[in-house]
Amino acid sequence: IISALPVWQESAMDLRRRWQALLVYDCHDWLAGFPNTAPAVHAAVPDSIRRSDLVLFCGSGLRDYYGALLPEMASRFHFVGNGIPEWPEAPGPRPADPVVGYVGALEEWFWLEAVAEAARRLPQARFVLAGSPCRLVREVLGRMPNVTLKGEIPPSQVPEFLSGCRAGMIPRSGELARFMAPIKVLEYFHFGLPVVSGPMPELNRFGPLVLQASTPAEFANAVRTALEENDTSREEARRAEARAATWRRRAEQLNQILIESRQRSGLPLS
Repeated sequence: IISALPVWQESAMDLRRRWQALLVYDCHDWLAGFPNTAPAVHAAVPDSIRRSDLVLFCGSGLRDYYGALLPEMASRFHFVGNGIPEWPEAPGPRPADPVVGYVGALEEWFWLEAVAEAARRLPQARFVLAGSPCRLVREVLGRMPNVTLKGEIPPSQVPEFLSGCRAGMIPRSGELARFMAPIKVLEYFHFGLPVVSGPMPELNRFGPLVLQASTPAEFANAVRTALEENDTSREEARRAEARAATWRRRAEQLNQILIESRQRSGLPLS
């Protein structure tokens, strides 16, 4: 049984008893960082972790935070990173056109100031954002001549969209970014794209493959650097990271964790 929110914990516990199943808590987000999440839900996360047989983390920030808070649970913690679909290989090298792409949410936590600053400083570049924009994003970026708010696109169109970009961006900052493990970095990597982001500890392991910025001015400069990059070895290093992180590989990893955990618990494997 996999539970991803404390509000489901009682139902998950009931199914666990009925089915003699392992109960896994999927700690996938820093819930306090979302304004539409009640504080009581975030406050209940430690109890959900304590009552679970296994706890999954897709990011090291959350794992380290709850590991320090609940050291007695550390033996039940497992890291299973995010992944991407098994998309076909990119059709060719990155395009020469200075297109900076983004796929994802355009909500209150989007680093609007950084993107606006980059668009102002780089008028020759095009910033194309795929996602449903909140009011503030629409009001600020919607009137900039080199910014296109494309709206939401279906997952099947994401590969074609990203194949037309020269760089990708992850405009996040603040406390939520401290705990994020963005899937889109792997999606961008599949096409060899340099990635420009706000400061995210989870992205540190990629070194120079990701350009992190702490201020809007730094973000704009990083976008310029990403558009000018012409290093085929770095492009291939990014593609290699994406190939090693498909959802199939993540599923195989999780399956092995579950098999070993059931064996230790004495529960039947089927």
